[in-house]
Amino acid sequence: MVVRHYPFPDAPGIPMVPYLTEADKNRGSGGKSILSCLLPGQLDGTCTGSPASFATSYPADLQHSVLQAWTDYGFPA
Repeated sequence: MVVRHYPFPDAPGIPMVPYLTEADKNRGSGGKSILSCLLPGQLDGTCTGSPASFATSYPADLQHSVLQAWTDYGFPA
């Protein structure tokens, strides 16, 4: 995973933000930063990940156990 960091040093900031330097606080700026945690393939439209769901994330025996007790948990059949 590639983490891209996009700082916006001229964005307005407030002195209470703990990560600002003294210079940032004196200027009243530096309070905005964006981190992109997208996978490289997501940037060009190809995603090799698989969706997380009840059916794909848990073993069959656990799924069966949960579904058998579904109404006992208070959910409709």
